[in-house]
Amino acid sequence: MQARHRWRRLLVAWMLVVVAASSSGQVRPDYSGTWTQSEPRLGPDSSHIERIEFKDPVLKVTVDGSGSARSMGMAYHLDHTYSIGAPTETRKFDDGRIRSVTATWEGLTLVFVTSTQEGANTTTERDVWSVSDDGTTLTKTRETTNWRGTSSQRRVFKRK
Repeated sequence: MQARHRWRRLLVAWMLVVVAASSSGQVRPDYSGTWTQSEPRLGPDSSHIERIEFKDPVLKVTVDGSGSARSMGMAYHLDHTYSIGAPTETRKFDDGRIRSVTATWEGLTLVFVTSTQEGANTTTERDVWSVSDDGTTLTKTRETTNWRGTSSQRRVFKRK
């Protein structure tokens, strides 16, 4: 009889630990969706749209943009795929540049650290992404450090 009570107590204790662990865990924000840059404001002939597909740990980002460059205009399209929490990914380009990227979670924010080596110069960018509590705003802050010093940039996107 006592063995049965011990097993029950052990089972109840185990269930309490599982419930406590799952309820204290943070739910990561959903970055998926189509995001349009709202700040800084773009010119009337410009746009910057990011389509993000996020299935943790894989984050796929497609960027489409356009802008006026005097009478010529310009358009761009970029595709990036990141594996959050994976080892640093390093790529060597034909022009000799070497780029390393690491993507990790820091609490509820995504952090991307990119290091680009071009000859004797190294540029490091630290991008921090956060989604508002209501899920309608994506804020990206970037700190860039290179031979010129350190600069910061902040961009805000609204979910379509």
